[in-house]
Amino acid sequence: MVILTILILRVLIIKKSSIIGNGYSNISISGFINGISAHALELDDGHRFAQIHPGSVVFPPAIAISEANNIDGKKFLEAVICGYEVAIFLGILANPQHRNQGFHTSGTVGTFAAGAVVAKLLDLDLEKNNKHSWTLWNSKFWSS
Repeated sequence: MVILTILILRVLIIKKSSIIGNGYSNISISGFINGISAHALELDDGHRFAQIHPGSVVFPPAIAISEANNIDGKKFLEAVICGYEVAIFLGILANPQHRNQGFHTSGTVGTFAAGAVVAKLLDLDLEKNNKHSWTLWNSKFWSS
């Protein structure tokens, strides 16, 4: 728990990144607002079979973490590709049953994709990341 608290303080609160078109904030807020903008403006992409908008869950954390940590373009693209692969694979696996039960894939499966992006960018340990991604997904699952 202490390690997670330190990670949250170091990565999400102290460092700053862009809110596209509107200045800067901490990583958490800028990622959140950029994600809302990407999805709400209906400018996001979509995958027919996965029934997900991967860009709106992959790019906001990728931009926020990369900018705040001065991550190079190659690693940024690797993380984005990783996020897309996770989003599309899990979306295809879950749908159409997931969607037919009333769940929005971007809000549920997208959590795993965003977790994969952040883990790739921050070089997080696979086993620890799976545990934390599951916890995040579980909390979003019950709230969606």
